[in-house]
Amino acid sequence: GAHPDWPEVIAPLRTHLPDSGWATLSLQMPVLPPGAPLSDYGRTVENSNHRFDTALHYLQKSGFNNIIFIGYGFGAALIADYLAHNPGYPFNAFVAVSALSHDFLNPRLKLINDLESIDIPILDVYAGADRGKVIRQADDRRLAGRKNNRHIYDQLIIMDADRFYTGVENTMISSICDWLDKTVPQTLVTVDGKLNQ
Repeated sequence: GAHPDWPEVIAPLRTHLPDSGWATLSLQMPVLPPGAPLSDYGRTVENSNHRFDTALHYLQKSGFNNIIFIGYGFGAALIADYLAHNPGYPFNAFVAVSALSHDFLNPRLKLINDLESIDIPILDVYAGADRGKVIRQADDRRLAGRKNNRHIYDQLIIMDADRFYTGVENTMISSICDWLDKTVPQTLVTVDGKLNQ
């Protein structure tokens, strides 16, 4: 139900990632109408996938080829589902911040299974005072992400953070940027006649 420049987590990332050479494109995930059962968010996966495809084509057409996904909460679970079911797409990394898939969804997303299938580098970030399920699933996510040693999977807990990373946004962002710098080499592209990273 949040918007693409939500003041918690999303806006700080969008504001500071360009300082480290990363352009951003933020997507609105499907929002159910008022009164709809929350379980119906499980039915928004196809629409979300269409938005991911459209964003990818837009970025490629604009000259961006070094593409990473960053998702927060349920958005991270939607991205994991997309990546697991679209192997071979030209994505270079996935950063999941407080990844969460609710049990009441119909149909349910299978976050742990999806992490086993993703074959690009993953950074799994969560807060020391995150939602209970995010914390309880941390070991399962780590085991799934490292299964078969097919790719890089790193997990980072930011101990002094609540689930909104209030007051430690800079720590979260610098940790993500540091990981991206060592994991995903930046490339220069020309966009509208200007050289960009």
